[in-house]
Amino acid sequence: MLRLIAEHIAISVARFLRLYTPPATVVGEHGGDYIRVFDVEAERRAIKLVSELLPKSIVITEEQGYVELSKDPEYVVLIDPVDGSNNLAANIPWCSTSVAIAPASAHGLGDVVASAVASVFGEFVLSYSVSEGVLYNGEPLKRREKPSNIMVMYADKLEDYSIAYAYTLLYPATRVRILGSVCLDLALLVRGSIEAVIDVRGKLRNTDIAAVYPMLISTGCAVEMSPDASSIRLDKLVSGIMLYAAFSREYMDRVRKAIDYAKELRARIV
Repeated sequence: MLRLIAEHIAISVARFLRLYTPPATVVGEHGGDYIRVFDVEAERRAIKLVSELLPKSIVITEEQGYVELSKDPEYVVLIDPVDGSNNLAANIPWCSTSVAIAPASAHGLGDVVASAVASVFGEFVLSYSVSEGVLYNGEPLKRREKPSNIMVMYADKLEDYSIAYAYTLLYPATRVRILGSVCLDLALLVRGSIEAVIDVRGKLRNTDIAAVYPMLISTGCAVEMSPDASSIRLDKLVSGIMLYAAFSREYMDRVRKAIDYAKELRARIV
């Protein structure tokens, strides 16, 4: 039931963005990111759907933060209506809508009980529930046994990109990409399509990762975050998160080796 609700909201908002995208006019700024007309409208539509389908909820969103739909909530719903806004504004087809649902008493990311990530242009949706695990377009996910030689990396500082450089020195077959939608990148990891996703900017919000986090854990991905997932609250907007996620523990070992090697390379330069 809750999975289907999350899936319905994510698909509905993604379809709106795909078919009826308003102008990409910038109307504000939040946390260093531009807020555009379609961000505001997509969030409005998502909140309206939650109010209709789960009226006894509080909603956590990127723009409005905390939205109280009930004085006696049963659920907290975290929504990222548009992950990859810059891509959407530039007509680059790599962006998503995500929805995560947890009990109102939830303490951390591990308490999410249902979620969905819908690609705006890719015509696929990943959904999750505790009882069903991860589904791909409504069917049990068949994860790849081995990922492609691709890792995704986000950083703001040049020195942090040394991690990507070190990774390719250690594992020359791997190529590094910056795709522009962390949630959708992580969905690729859930599907087993790539080796790792690293984001050391310290800018991720709980709304960016709440929907995909239980999918990563359910499919055997290795995930490390700062702060720890258990301490990332769901009942308010939380930012400043750094994330390392890999196809498996074996691939997380590669990430760790690359981090250590990057430190060694930087020390040589100094």
